[in-house]
Amino acid sequence: MTTYYPILRNSTAEIEALSKFYTHKNAIVDKVFPIIELKQVSFSKETPPKFNTTGSYLKKKLGNHKLILQFSTTFSDETELELAKNWKHPMLGNPIETIQHYLTASNINYYPCITANEPSWILDSLKTLNYKKLFVRVNNNYLNSNQKNNLDKIVTNIKSQFPNVSLTVILDYYNNLPELNDLVSLSKYLFQKDVGVIFCGTSCPENADGYPSGDITVGNKRHELSLFQNAQKKLPYLNFSDYTVRLKPKPIFKKDKGFNSNNTYFKLFYTTSDSYVIAKSDLRSKLDDPEKINSSGICRLIVNSGYFTSSDYSWGDNFISHCAKEDIEFQINDHRKPIAIGINHHLHITQNQL
Repeated sequence: MTTYYPILRNSTAEIEALSKFYTHKNAIVDKVFPIIELKQVSFSKETPPKFNTTGSYLKKKLGNHKLILQFSTTFSDETELELAKNWKHPMLGNPIETIQHYLTASNINYYPCITANEPSWILDSLKTLNYKKLFVRVNNNYLNSNQKNNLDKIVTNIKSQFPNVSLTVILDYYNNLPELNDLVSLSKYLFQKDVGVIFCGTSCPENADGYPSGDITVGNKRHELSLFQNAQKKLPYLNFSDYTVRLKPKPIFKKDKGFNSNNTYFKLFYTTSDSYVIAKSDLRSKLDDPEKINSSGICRLIVNSGYFTSSDYSWGDNFISHCAKEDIEFQINDHRKPIAIGINHHLHITQNQL
């Protein structure tokens, strides 16, 4: 059975999408093993970072479901990483040790995910809990003309430090997808080293910029899925990962002075069997005009298109169906809800295709 490893942020919208997936009647829970990037915290502010709700929040939202957690996403850049190296909780130790403490206290069912160039102090911290499985996420910087040599060094290094773990390599191409033969060759090379292999990629547009407003448009084909399906014909043990329909973060956030929600659009990314479809409202500053497409309007665009599955397909599809009818209990008032809806639908359709 193919396992699906969606990459998600530990954000309100993305965790809601996953939580609603787990509780839906159509979910095949054993096929989905999410990789969750832990939230960024700042070590440069006067207020010390807090980790005490990390475990309890995930427990409340996701229960006992198995997770893969990437710790290094806690640090936004090299400066924060260096500050974190010297930060100590008065009783629990460095940031990784502190996070692990709160995850353990909440009985989170997880395995860690590291990067190919993880600092030694992070690796040393992870050694303390004797994990049975370890995932290493290898990005495009290492997947080049020298990729086999790069991966050989990565695997050898990690196995020397974690000799008793079952190791899985995530080949994370993001949106720079490889040729089929290259993917097959590299995966075979890793299988021969007795490590698991997950192919990860995406063809989903990073945002809705440039797509028409007040309309529904095909953004792109799901090239990563077709590439995986062709590779799996030759490599039945290859597993699949993607970025769902999460959007690339904008540099300006709501708290910043430069943000004006009236100059934005409601966007809903909807996954079909072979494409990413984008339903986009008119400019929010113009939505007082009844002729304009608002948040309920983008749901109607999807429902009335040939792309819509059915209202009982997923929590997200049910929300779209009710919102299209302007049900007062199913409203889209901010940008987080469409993200949760789109990701939730994507989890369902992808699990069914694998």
